[in-house]
Amino acid sequence: MKVLLVGMDGAHTGAFQREWTPFVSSLLEKGKQLNIVNDLLSRGWLEIATGQHASVTGAMYDKPKVDGSLEWSLEFCIHDIPGFGETVKPLWQALNERGHSVGIMNLPTTFPAPSVNGFFVSGGGGGAPVTQAATKELCYPQEISGELNQMGYIVDDRLYQLVVDKKLVSPGEIFTQLAHKNRKRTECFLALNKRFDVDFGFVVYKTSSVLAETILNTEWVRRDGTGNQQDENLELAIRKYYEAFDGEIRALHEAYPGAEIVFVSDHGTIGRKYSVNPNVFLQEKGFQTVGAKKALLKTLVGKLKEIIPFSVKAYLKKTSVMKAKNVGLINFDLATTKAFCKTQGDWSHGIYINDSVRFGGIVGDDFDTVKSEIIDLLNSDPLIKKHGLRAYSTGDKRTFFPDIAIELPNGFLTTDKSKVFIEEFKVPQSSGALGSIMKGDILSLKSHTPLAVFSNVFLDEVGEESGDLTVVYRQILKYMG
Repeated sequence: MKVLLVGMDGAHTGAFQREWTPFVSSLLEKGKQLNIVNDLLSRGWLEIATGQHASVTGAMYDKPKVDGSLEWSLEFCIHDIPGFGETVKPLWQALNERGHSVGIMNLPTTFPAPSVNGFFVSGGGGGAPVTQAATKELCYPQEISGELNQMGYIVDDRLYQLVVDKKLVSPGEIFTQLAHKNRKRTECFLALNKRFDVDFGFVVYKTSSVLAETILNTEWVRRDGTGNQQDENLELAIRKYYEAFDGEIRALHEAYPGAEIVFVSDHGTIGRKYSVNPNVFLQEKGFQTVGAKKALLKTLVGKLKEIIPFSVKAYLKKTSVMKAKNVGLINFDLATTKAFCKTQGDWSHGIYINDSVRFGGIVGDDFDTVKSEIIDLLNSDPLIKKHGLRAYSTGDKRTFFPDIAIELPNGFLTTDKSKVFIEEFKVPQSSGALGSIMKGDILSLKSHTPLAVFSNVFLDEVGEESGDLTVVYRQILKYMG
């Protein structure tokens, strides 16, 4: 193996500066964190996998259907990319065409597993079943599914599965299970490579990694809330998890001592500091009109989500009720609104011009004028200047991608729950980090600074590049030759 890419969802350099991972830290010290910025509109894993930004591939965290409605989708699969396999070649295809075999394990949104020279085990998302056992469709070649299941491989373990299905309620129980899942992933990757002996490896520790950082950051933020007590047992459980993870990386390094290990993530993780509601700004400047009935419905749906038990939310995820998930997410009047920002989740959200073709809106020939006016007003706003935000045009095409992006510092969340344009986040009262997350409180956010650490030896050969996560794709191809 010449290169081993180790992926950790939500990881960042700070996660390995806590003295919990001495071996990983020692490897990171021999390399360099590249100047990588993720705008959090584009899905990081697919930037790494394809070498293309979401403005090209459509691989966004959420995006409009642009069918004349205000319907949105959170779903995306790599096979949905226009020109996939032809004009947009995934990393494994590009490497195979250069004569290199590959072993890919648990990369999200890659279901069903593609045919490769080597082996491939798809990760969750993109239509993949939320399952523990490996199905044939998740694997290439398909017969390795039996081998994986015999070894105890776990495809996915999301929070609602751990809490609702497995009845794991304490931090110790949850992170013991996540450490077990990591161990099985490492063992299975090593076993498959004994058989296939690949030139390039890519193993992703997804749900376990992002849950560790999300829950830990939630705990640290909630400690600043009035009346919130520290949960020392939670921090101890996560520390033990990281100590076990350190052993997984040691095992990989010992198995492939000659391989260049590259550490990557799709985004970083950070505690929430500020709330930003672009819709308030648009309303104040006359570009958006709130509809009374829609505003009431939005408020009611928001309150309902707060009181629904976590177990019921988990059940609804599995039913057709979720097809109506867009209900109550829009509070503006379509007939009088010129621009809007649709917010959902802990990523960034841009502003769309409400044109007739994409959304059935009122903007026509004045599209460019409206967009320019909004950008100018945003960039001249005192609050924007004070907090270091920046608005910019994403291009001239009217597509699924936002027309105006707002560059946010780390720790800033775009949210409709804020009643003002920009305000400091007030930590709510909570009995614990897990309780906060299950209630739907967002205290931990994706950050714009993902992990992208290459060794000095690696960079000496290919040179250093900065930009977004598509850099990782290009650097790997340069090094592999």
